[in-house]
Amino acid sequence: MARTKSVGSQIRTYLQSSLDEAYNSLIATVLSELATREVSPVDTGFFASSWLASTKKPQAEDDIMLFEPWASLKKARDSKGNQYVATSLKGLNSVIKPRYLAPAFRYTQPVFIGNTVDYAVFALEDGRIQRYVQGYKLKQAVQTAFAGRRRGAIQVAGRGLIGAYSGRQYIDYDKI
Repeated sequence: MARTKSVGSQIRTYLQSSLDEAYNSLIATVLSELATREVSPVDTGFFASSWLASTKKPQAEDDIMLFEPWASLKKARDSKGNQYVATSLKGLNSVIKPRYLAPAFRYTQPVFIGNTVDYAVFALEDGRIQRYVQGYKLKQAVQTAFAGRRRGAIQVAGRGLIGAYSGRQYIDYDKI
């Protein structure tokens, strides 16, 4: 006798993989949006480049002077009399290059997204990150990630039909 698979396990597997895909898509979108001038404050670009997604809370401990090309940018600005503080010069000659790749997560895992630079607390005073998190852009990212998934339709065999030309009997399916 042939063995058959349980439909329940197939549906469960499909739903889990679909939710994992949507969850990871959302995380990748959030990380890429955080690494922009519109969402993150940018001076040298080190802060915008240092967003990390992890199952553990990211620690803010990375010193800009240990990472190129941002260390060179900071040295150049410091040598010009701290011009990097002036708002008119912020973001000029900056480099935004994300330092971390988003690993694959299960949708059941809590994921923390945080910044790893040691001055993250001061950069957050700018307020752009808070506006992103509390505003419509993050909500839109969540809706896009989860609403864009393929939706399966469950259909149940209902009544039998007879083909008009062939005379063959067919089964009609009703969507639930």
